[in-house]
Amino acid sequence: MSTAPGTPFHYEIEETRDENDFNVTVVKCRGRLVGKNTTEIREVVQPLILRGGRIALDFANLEYLDSSGLGAIVGLKVSAISRGHCVLELKNLTPRVKQLLTITNLLQLFSAISRCRICGQELNIPFKPETLDCGGDCLKCMADSGDPECVETLRQTLVDRRSTPVKPIKHEMS
Repeated sequence: MSTAPGTPFHYEIEETRDENDFNVTVVKCRGRLVGKNTTEIREVVQPLILRGGRIALDFANLEYLDSSGLGAIVGLKVSAISRGHCVLELKNLTPRVKQLLTITNLLQLFSAISRCRICGQELNIPFKPETLDCGGDCLKCMADSGDPECVETLRQTLVDRRSTPVKPIKHEMS
């Protein structure tokens, strides 16, 4: 299903499971993601990031993305990386959006799977705080090497994950 030219931004949310049985939330974006509606995408995705897991922004029917929209998704990606137990990815990029990400040198930020330089495991796996990216190495390897800050962060992250229940979110459409 495609959108008519000039369609305002709107979205649909779908919950699925990936091959590892992790929750995957797909936000199907439609229309034009531009300056006047970037707050909407942030308000939709930020609670998902706080919940954790894998989030895919599906851009198959995204008609247009301007620099403000690009800034919004980059900000969400940074927020997901900082959170540590959330992966935010883009899928079904239109040629125009892919070109924009390539020109701005941001395609790799959204498409590359980062791996720990020490043990080789994927970084920032949802609900695995030991895989948190610590400058190219995973939190576990850095803690194992004796870095006191990483030891404390790993300990605290594990304690926090045990005591914080995951709350479901309400699905809404614009």
